[in-house]
Amino acid sequence: IHSLYVPAGGDIPDISINEKFLHKLEFLDEMMNMFLPKKNRIDIVCGDLNVAPYENDVWSHNQLKNVISHTEIEREKLIKVLNKGKFVDTIKLFISPPKNLFTWWSYRSPNYKINLSGIGKPDNRKIEVTSLVDSVIFNVFDKFGIGAASIKIIEGEWPNKVLIRFHLSGLEGFTLSSQGMNYKKNTFKVRMSDIKGNTIKGKYLVRNEGGDSKKIPGYFEIEIPKKITTDSSMINLKWIDYYR
Repeated sequence: IHSLYVPAGGDIPDISINEKFLHKLEFLDEMMNMFLPKKNRIDIVCGDLNVAPYENDVWSHNQLKNVISHTEIEREKLIKVLNKGKFVDTIKLFISPPKNLFTWWSYRSPNYKINLSGIGKPDNRKIEVTSLVDSVIFNVFDKFGIGAASIKIIEGEWPNKVLIRFHLSGLEGFTLSSQGMNYKKNTFKVRMSDIKGNTIKGKYLVRNEGGDSKKIPGYFEIEIPKKITTDSSMINLKWIDYYR
């Protein structure tokens, strides 16, 4: 009988900037080697595995697929452990799909509906949501550079901290509207950061290399004040990339 605690993995699912996530993935690999089937032995594993491996383990697979404990790489590794070790999920013997069995506390997190619009093809832009314990990060990506989005909370409440991160070369324009009020870019404090979250001075995430402009991996971060999200169910965003 094995009582395990799989490392939680921190908040950011990126091994280049989060050593805790790397540790978690390595731990799952070690589990795979540890639980290979052996004659005359039955392994019973219990404890806190800190991974929700199946889509029906969480309240919204699409909303949580970029959140640690439900990322694709974590799910794949744990499923390999289960399959190679020939494990049987005892609870799912009695409760199985399509009846959802939520096994992860984060199903209580807020649920958001996002509608994108703007110039160019729809696949030019996307917003990825990262829900943490007391904050949410909306990562905005836009290949064309001019776009808009509405973000509506349809379940739960806005967390204490709401961050918008624009993965653009230069944030020329930004407008947020909510409850009939419009807020321009100069209303907010804009922080320019590299991909590791370190603050960078300047206006643009671009460097000159041999006469060519190269994008610096990073983002422009804006924290939405609590007074804006209080009593509001939706915020509307518009943005313009200087290097569109």
